[in-house]
Amino acid sequence: MARRDMTLEAGARAPVADLAAGRWNAAVDSLDGSVFLRDEWLRAIAGGGLVDADAAHVVLDADGEITALAACLLTRRCPKLEMFREYYLSSPFAGQTVGVVHSMYAQRSQLLARSEADRARLLTELEDRCRDAAGLFLPMVAAGDPLLDLVRDRGYAVGLLSCTNVLPIHWASLDEYLASRPSRKRNNIRHVLRTVEREGVTVEVRRDAEAVDTLARMVERTARRHGSPLFFDGRFLRSVVTALGAKASVFVVTAGERVLLSCLALHHGGELVPWCIGLDYDALPQYDQYNALYIAIIRYAIEHGVREVNFGRSTYLIKRKFGCVQRPVYAAMTGPPHHAADRREWIDAIDRRARRELAEVSLAVTDGDEYARKVGER
Repeated sequence: MARRDMTLEAGARAPVADLAAGRWNAAVDSLDGSVFLRDEWLRAIAGGGLVDADAAHVVLDADGEITALAACLLTRRCPKLEMFREYYLSSPFAGQTVGVVHSMYAQRSQLLARSEADRARLLTELEDRCRDAAGLFLPMVAAGDPLLDLVRDRGYAVGLLSCTNVLPIHWASLDEYLASRPSRKRNNIRHVLRTVEREGVTVEVRRDAEAVDTLARMVERTARRHGSPLFFDGRFLRSVVTALGAKASVFVVTAGERVLLSCLALHHGGELVPWCIGLDYDALPQYDQYNALYIAIIRYAIEHGVREVNFGRSTYLIKRKFGCVQRPVYAAMTGPPHHAADRREWIDAIDRRARRELAEVSLAVTDGDEYARKVGER
């Protein structure tokens, strides 16, 4: 079996031409990969200016057919990565190059493969590519993914990072969805619908440049409010929206001329991912923009044949109200033997932090659980 590598030329910021974008994307789709593995998204990350990295992607093929692929970024700078190794939890790897599969801007870490043997070969290749880095980091391996057992078997430091809020879509209309909710939650959502109508709150789905610029301003405003790093600036957001085209939609929530909230959602392969959000916090006491957004996203998902909405991590209570289940995602890391204790300490700290956040909303995860459960449930 021959191996073809997807790499970056020295100083470049786009995949080399020996593997055409169409062929890469066809393989991603046939192997059930997410939007975050498509060529155009990888190019957007490379050209967006916030992430400084070289690609170390790997492709396996047999007789001209791609049987497995993995995207990996040898990352020198990434605001989302820095959040975890400097802002939230002190890491011994701050400022060092780390191989990331493949970006913390994605919603999960995937190694796409037709067989478990190919998945194991991919991981071996990635480990080899990252041997001169501070480590190989897989930040979001979903519960139930065979990759999770593989990294554990290889002795990676593994710990719970968080849970993603997932809403499977199986209704033909919003009314059918509402009818499926328990009466108290159904009545609460109906009350929200009446409230936003009375407040004059509306939601538009847009793809124009002005909507993206508004999104960028709202996101920057939100970062300032939290005193957090800016994860999405205007250049980066324009890069993503331009690259993804019709796969990227901006949900704009307004009351009259006032923009209350803006959210970029990515739609591909049956999955809808509300990915980036900015809001006017000063308007929260007066308007119910958060709930208006969730209802609009669910309506959009039903009307556009979406299979699953991935609402991202945290804010568990409001997302459970709308029917989300919480799928655990795990961080896994390997690297030079002399840093093994440091890696274990850092991953254990991430795990403790995640479980503490879940406990605050009466949720718990035991290794092997497909979804988080209410404390006291079996």
